[in-house]
Amino acid sequence: MKWNDILSLDVKTEYILEKLIPKNSITLLFGRGGIGKTSLCMQIARAIASGIPFDTLQTIQALVYYIDFENPLAVLKERVEKIGQSENLYVWHISNEIQPPKLDSNGWDLYKQLPAGLLIIDTLRASHMSDENDSKPMSLIMGRLKELREIGFTILLLHHTPKSNDAVFKGSTALLDLCDHVLGLEEIKDTEGENIEFDCQNLYKVGTRIKTRYEPYSIYLTFKPEIKGFGVAVDPDIEKMEGIQEILNQSAEPLKQKDLREKAVRELDLPDREVRKLLKKGTGLYWNTEKGDKNATIYIPINSVCQFVNPIYTRQTDKQENNRLENLTNRPLFNTTQSLDTPEFASLSEGIKQTEKQEVIDLEHEQVEIVE
Repeated sequence: MKWNDILSLDVKTEYILEKLIPKNSITLLFGRGGIGKTSLCMQIARAIASGIPFDTLQTIQALVYYIDFENPLAVLKERVEKIGQSENLYVWHISNEIQPPKLDSNGWDLYKQLPAGLLIIDTLRASHMSDENDSKPMSLIMGRLKELREIGFTILLLHHTPKSNDAVFKGSTALLDLCDHVLGLEEIKDTEGENIEFDCQNLYKVGTRIKTRYEPYSIYLTFKPEIKGFGVAVDPDIEKMEGIQEILNQSAEPLKQKDLREKAVRELDLPDREVRKLLKKGTGLYWNTEKGDKNATIYIPINSVCQFVNPIYTRQTDKQENNRLENLTNRPLFNTTQSLDTPEFASLSEGIKQTEKQEVIDLEHEQVEIVE
């Protein structure tokens, strides 16, 4: 293939979960133990399998396989009861007669027998027997996941953080080098002290961290005790940016950056460092900038702010047929001889559409590595 031939390819970047999980990618989601990664991913799994939005985020419907190496069956059942059923979502649990194969074992290619869809692995650490700090076996595992990606799978890996640092994930740098997209789930700490764990007033953030080959994006979440899961929350910075915009509106003339920062610090009781971040974040949404005398940055308010935009997908696309597959959340998970070579899975053995390798782009984002 010639360089210019790429332009004629009928391929594009799509998101199986709007702006967060790119289709046909290897995405790693990390967070401290117990923060709610499993609950969040089960909610996302059901939404994608059912072709319904996850709260305000649109999805592309697909078969979903939840490969569960960790959770007790009773806990799994309770979460299914809370989150809801789905006919297009399958759970491959360690209590099955045929257990999900480890990614570093000879049986890993059983995953290739599954019709392509979203493959969620909970957790990466439990999915292999190797040393996660050794780059050689981690490169092997990531190479196998790339094979699955290239035959049409989207892969979501759940991973832990070290006890001493919630800002990074465990293991070899090969994991970072060979995945396509990294998401972090973190709790936004109360400035006056530690949050109460699983309190419905707590605020969480899930979004791009460390590396991406796509566009950086993040959303805020709140914990919903009634479903032991999450819902999308309002960005807490909105109120602060509206406050800065009001300062601009009340000014008789556009303000220079230095003057605006001083007013925001004084009138909104915000630290200067946070004001700098908000000025960058709100540009194009709440104000525009231009250069003034002596190259000073001038801020001009946008009086008609559109805070809400149409979602990427105005309708569902690429929906697969509603297959008569028995939901594995309702079928026996143990003491039953099982095989992937069954009429049920055979009914899904349609050809798999090959998609593009994603182009690496330059990103300006303070928490995102620019991949070259």
